[in-house]
Amino acid sequence: MPGCGGVIDYEYSTDKAIAVLDQAQWVFCLDFNTLARTRHMAARLRKLPVTKILIDHHQQPEAEYLNMA
Repeated sequence: MPGCGGVIDYEYSTDKAIAVLDQAQWVFCLDFNTLARTRHMAARLRKLPVTKILIDHHQQPEAEYLNMA
């Protein structure tokens, strides 16, 4: 698939992923309703002081960590 080489897997390239996250202004959260589903990245996402945008279909999102009302 075009562009898939630019995907950074947090579990396998943690340092690279952290560097990108630390530069982010927004984080798009796609197809999950709770940060625990991101495994080891969850703690990092909770601490990020940026706007997180959730695009998902699951019920009962973990709104307090995703800057949602």
